[in-house]
Amino acid sequence: MLLRKALSTRVIICLLVGIIGGFQVAPADDFVRQAIARLQSFYIGSFPEKSYIHTDKAFYAVGETIWLKAYLVDAALHRPDTVSRVLYVDLVAPDQRVVAQRVLRLNQGTAAADFELADSLAQGMYTVRAYTNWMRNFSPDYFFSKRVPVWQAATSLGTGSAARSGAKARVRKTAAAPKAKTDVQFFPEGGNLVAGLPTVVAFKATDEYGRGVTVSGQLTDDQGQAAGSFKSLHAGMGTVLLTPQPGRQYKAAVVLPGGARAEYPLPAVAPSGLVLKVTQTKEFVYVGVQRQTAAGTAAAPAENVTLLAHVRGTVAYAAKGQLTGSEGYAARIPKAKFPTGVAHFTLFDGQGVAQGERLAFIDAQPSLQVRITPDKPTYAPREKVNLTVAVTDGAGQPVAAQLSLAVTNALATGMNEAPETTILTQLLLTSDLQGYVENPGYYFQNKTPETEQALDHLLLTQGWRRFVWKEILADKKPPDPLRWSKR
Repeated sequence: MLLRKALSTRVIICLLVGIIGGFQVAPADDFVRQAIARLQSFYIGSFPEKSYIHTDKAFYAVGETIWLKAYLVDAALHRPDTVSRVLYVDLVAPDQRVVAQRVLRLNQGTAAADFELADSLAQGMYTVRAYTNWMRNFSPDYFFSKRVPVWQAATSLGTGSAARSGAKARVRKTAAAPKAKTDVQFFPEGGNLVAGLPTVVAFKATDEYGRGVTVSGQLTDDQGQAAGSFKSLHAGMGTVLLTPQPGRQYKAAVVLPGGARAEYPLPAVAPSGLVLKVTQTKEFVYVGVQRQTAAGTAAAPAENVTLLAHVRGTVAYAAKGQLTGSEGYAARIPKAKFPTGVAHFTLFDGQGVAQGERLAFIDAQPSLQVRITPDKPTYAPREKVNLTVAVTDGAGQPVAAQLSLAVTNALATGMNEAPETTILTQLLLTSDLQGYVENPGYYFQNKTPETEQALDHLLLTQGWRRFVWKEILADKKPPDPLRWSKR
């Protein structure tokens, strides 16, 4: 009997193309020239890599097989990496034991493999981890890591996310729930709270597992004066506008999940300094700089500042400006100058010291169009399915690509659910951020104002640690292990 629903399986396609930036900026002076040269030297010398593992499903039962395809690219241009020839892929148990490992020989940066899940495996949250020998010379934060639930065969998986959340709930009932611990942190845009300068202050509230929780609250100063109210939006994150006053200290009275209340301090207010602000429109990025001198001091002399913006080491903008009196500095940068990804905006003072940094996601390149066309509308069980896959750019021109295709039961995985991790979220977002990002797929599911705002909140609160400018400008070299360890 023919299946009445055309293609009643869920098809997930994974696509890899090169994201290449050629946006060079003419250096304006020796400092700008030096900063660009040192940044490029860092990326050439450390040759950072990124890996991604495409699995056929989001969760499994013991006795099943995890089918996967591995991708390895250079971290700057996202071209297939042809230097490292071996990729290690671990299956890590909930107790952090490596229960299986695959050593993959890469061909043009790709390889395929599988893990057979033995019946003896304990139920729980497993991790698929991928790395090269070269990556092991640096922080493990930049290994690929993907959580994969594995259930006992007797556990009914049911359909869709409701079944998965139900299964998780049954597991949690076997142990007493620990007392919830909520952490709330505040992050001034650009890094500084300066007296008298309006500043967007982002916040992030998480539980003991790093998951976002809903909070609300009020800002007050040390004299009890209200300074603003706030409420989290997506994943425990949000913003509040604050104009700090000289000599004041600020705190947040926060209403936590369940109605409990707690107080958290805000960063100290500096009497003078620089504030960096970044906003976006459809075609431009606007960067504003404000300066404040300490109360009671003479008017500050004119000060030269430098603004540098880059994405994965590709410099999109570098220019000098001058701050005079209370006047600020502003730049309007066409988005077309940026490759798509996490952009770093750094403000340097006249002595070449970084005084502010802001991360922002720049969606600069037209999305690729992937079309999957079956050879017929319906199929009988076990009938061969022929698919035609076409990939085109924004102009409708064909694009060369590395592809992998996963076909799974739509009733078991959910037809309308966005995967938590995709090759886009890995290469363009999480691999360039420090720490855990909860459900990164949410930020790429659409381009609504709400989703774009949530992504901006993430970048206002998520740390960055691949390098620091102080070390870059001092020409501090990356670790120099044997280059042959890449083989």
